[in-house]
Amino acid sequence: MKWKTAALMTAICLAFAISKIGLGCTGERRNGSGQQEEFDYLITVGMVQGGEDSAWKEANTESFQSIFTEENGYRFLFKDAGNDQEKQIEAIRAFAEEGVDYILLNPVAEMGWEEALEDVKRTGSSVILVNQQIDESDASMYECGMGSNYEEQGKQALKWLEDHLDKEDKAEDEEELDIAMIQGSIGSPEQMERAEGYQKILGKHSNWRIVGQQTAENDRTTAKEVMLMFLENEDKIDVVIAENDQMAMGVIDALGEKNMSSGSDGDVILISFDASREGLEAVQEGKINISFECTPFLAPKTAEIIQKLEAGINIDKKQYVKESYYDINNDLEEVIEKRSY
Repeated sequence: MKWKTAALMTAICLAFAISKIGLGCTGERRNGSGQQEEFDYLITVGMVQGGEDSAWKEANTESFQSIFTEENGYRFLFKDAGNDQEKQIEAIRAFAEEGVDYILLNPVAEMGWEEALEDVKRTGSSVILVNQQIDESDASMYECGMGSNYEEQGKQALKWLEDHLDKEDKAEDEEELDIAMIQGSIGSPEQMERAEGYQKILGKHSNWRIVGQQTAENDRTTAKEVMLMFLENEDKIDVVIAENDQMAMGVIDALGEKNMSSGSDGDVILISFDASREGLEAVQEGKINISFECTPFLAPKTAEIIQKLEAGINIDKKQYVKESYYDINNDLEEVIEKRSY
């Protein structure tokens, strides 16, 4: 009879596990499918948004608001703390005291979270970092960090440059390739991680030379000023890497002032990041060679992570969303039409 008892226990455990991920017949569906009108239990999610107001941030917020609905089995709470870390800390503590199941934090700083996250952990609430990572020694204070793989973006940008030069029969050219970099906020995770990615490719090319590096703080007007300075100081610039589309537009403005051009048939190869609507339009017009996507639509991946945690499935500490890149060879009409940022 022992085998019958063991089989019965296995069946019970399996049925319980299935019901936890929303496939059972108990009436409790927690997989966010939206196929059931009522839920026995709503997962409470509190989001602490951060950063400057922008079309990207607005699309990011709307992504979470559209996924974490009662129809999908969630109760969603929201707090926008702007660029104020203290307000973010107040918000995560308030959510924890309220007893929310999961706190989604888009951190505006890398440091200074330890005490607050320890307090949150003691309440039983779980923290998921979205969009940005933090630099804290005890990773057990949060479930995972999820967003763009900025280091891979940096590598892919220069791998694309390798391929582009190869197609132009310039890959074996020993003449120096002069590269200028207009960076985002210095010290930010995206800036530092992209820099690591760049270095892994730059080290392979002894004739690739960085002739200028300066932040433009993600601002178009500042990027124009920085690019004009580079043009004054350097005899030749072959490639410009702008770490968002707004700064790439500033580069285009500066080149226009000097009767120069960028892009597929231009004087300068221009690489950008974001793949925003404006950036993709510039790619389509041939002014930007390529733009790498930094998607604001992080909510579906976050919901997937929460459902795995609910089912007791172990997850990696770093989670990345799937992103694309776009150049002149893509059919961009439909992509641009659907872009909300």
